[in-house]
This record gives sequence, C-alpha cells and structure tokens, in this order.
Amino acid sequence: MILQHEEGAGPDSTSPNGTSPDGRPRLPALSVFAEVNERIRELAARDGGDGPREFVCECTDGRCAELVSLTLSQYDALRSKKARVLAHG
Repeated sequence: MILQHEEGAGPDSTSPNGTSPDGRPRLPALSVFAEVNERIRELAARDGGDGPREFVCECTDGRCAELVSLTLSQYDALRSKKARVLAHG
C-alpha cells in the first residue's frame, strides 16, 4: 500500500530547527532516500517501460528498510504533489 504524505505534515514531521517533535535531532535520511529514489527513477527511465520498480521508503524511521513497488507514472505523480514515497505497514 502507498501512503501519500505531504512534506512536513503528520507525526513524522520535523520542527524548523530539524528536530523531532520530542526534541531529538533527525538524521538526514529523508534526503538520502529521496536521492536514491531519484537515481532509481533515472535508471528505470533509461530501461523504458512503465513496469513496477522498487523504491525506498522515505519515512523518518531509521529502522525502516521497506521497499515500495511503484510504476514510474505513480512515482512521478507522488513527486508532482511533493509527496514522499512511504510504505505502510
């Protein structure tokens, strides 16, 4: 299942100073995973076709290693809404 999540909304959001709601610093994992997904998208586009690809969950849970199966069209639709790729589960 794909959870579409607006950047900066909900329980995963960080404060303007980059800390979690409980005051702990957040790791820059979100940007790293987003960069990984952009590279996956770039390589997939070279292959052609719109079959499902495995993207990395961009949640802020450092223990999460979920993969999210999306077509390039689905991935592009999420990005056009400035939504993150999130696994639900």
